[in-house]
Amino acid sequence: DTTAVALAVAIAADRCDIYTDVTGVFTADPNMVPRARKLDRISYEEMLEMAALGAKVLHSRSVEFAMRYRMPLRVLSTFSEDPGTLVTEEDRTMEIRPRWSSVMSPIGRGLRRRCFGSSRTTPSLWT
Repeated sequence: DTTAVALAVAIAADRCDIYTDVTGVFTADPNMVPRARKLDRISYEEMLEMAALGAKVLHSRSVEFAMRYRMPLRVLSTFSEDPGTLVTEEDRTMEIRPRWSSVMSPIGRGLRRRCFGSSRTTPSLWT
């Protein structure tokens, strides 16, 4: 991902397309949350936060590089014609959509939150 963004910046491309096995960026891991929604657009900052919480769609370094050079990214599937998700600078239309979701699951004493299918867990406020 990072090399693709660096090359896109070097040749002054309009956008960097990243092809992967998913159709875009989702509100949560669709394997764990059946009602997870695919996002049409997401800001660099939101994508960095999702990567820090365990989302495996884009490497955080590639998002940082794209943000620094204002290179829009499009996450697309190799296996479908879906338009994917655009990762770009935040604008007012992005503020209207609902927040991300996470999965609460019982582990030991109390609940732990598992965000975006990550193996990292964080203590719940409800423990």
